Amino acid sequence: MSKFVNRFACIVALCAACVLPMEAQAADKSAKDLGRAKKAVQTVKKEASVKLKDTRFTASIAWLQSSAEYKALCYQTYNMAAQAINDQIRLGSYVRVNGKLCEETLERTEDGKLMRIYHPLAIVLDVDETVVDNSGIEVWCLLNQIPYDENIWGAWCRFQAENKEACKEVPGAVSFLLYCQEMGITPIYLTDRDESAREYTRRALENLGLGTDDLDKCLILHNKKRDEAAAKKLLEDMGESATSVLGQEVTNNYSKKAGRRVEVRTKYKVLGWFGDNLYDMPVFVSRDLTKCEDVLEARNEQVKQHVNKLGNVFFILPNPIYGSWLKKETIPDADMSSVMSDYGFGPWYEKHKANLKEASGR
Repeated sequence: MSKFVNRFACIVALCAACVLPMEAQAADKSAKDLGRAKKAVQTVKKEASVKLKDTRFTASIAWLQSSAEYKALCYQTYNMAAQAINDQIRLGSYVRVNGKLCEETLERTEDGKLMRIYHPLAIVLDVDETVVDNSGIEVWCLLNQIPYDENIWGAWCRFQAENKEACKEVPGAVSFLLYCQEMGITPIYLTDRDESAREYTRRALENLGLGTDDLDKCLILHNKKRDEAAAKKLLEDMGESATSVLGQEVTNNYSKKAGRRVEVRTKYKVLGWFGDNLYDMPVFVSRDLTKCEDVLEARNEQVKQHVNKLGNVFFILPNPIYGSWLKKETIPDADMSSVMSDYGFGPWYEKHKANLKEASGR
């Protein structure tokens, strides 16, 4: 914003200089023009400040960073998760192998012998706004009136890796994860951060005190070419076509994590899924849907289908700043009010407002 303001001041000053008469009175006029230029700069700053205050993201970021309610919701989610996982372990029968809790199964080999198969217990978590708080970069972009882009995001990831004090946890995440590790449950970090950010992401988690010997193996990042090839190979190995139910879920899902999720399930028994985004859960919303109303309906239908898993297997953290709910295929950014409703209050109020005497607080 400051660059824009300075550039504006220069333009105003140059324009004023170009029209100055070549008389002795020019100095006085130049001073007046300079005064007008400074006033214009102040106006630009004031307008930018108003724009900053009016942006729809300001309240969302302030709520996330400062409200007790945000912290309470996060702690509540992780407390519920700890209880749900305790219940699953108490009701199950697991063995400990090399410090990890595992589900033991028996599989008969081709020669007729029985072989013990051990699947470690795991929880699968998104990273950003689920474990790591990245609201600092949102504040910086807001204050500087700069839209998000991947280069700035990459710089933020490096900044967090190099500055331990910049690594903030989502409230409750670290103590919950340390508790799970102590029990022998493996945290798997399944993130849409690009593979190029692996080192920065690992260091950020270590800065939060979540470093483990197998952290790099448990960090599953996004690589478009690799993920698409792996999804195709996965279906071939399972004997599934791309048009089957599972094939559609893996290859034609708005979630970019579907294929990687299935791969995780081939190696681990997953006790819980954690994220700030519906697509962090194993759900399916077809990319064939392009109309906002169809995508909204499909997303809400997925919540209905999995309602009994919420708080038991699915754990969603609040994020009012960004996510799939704010993508252009979900909400028309040109008119967000089109997905909002007053539930019929407007017509009712117009009909009754002359006789209304009700007053109340909230």
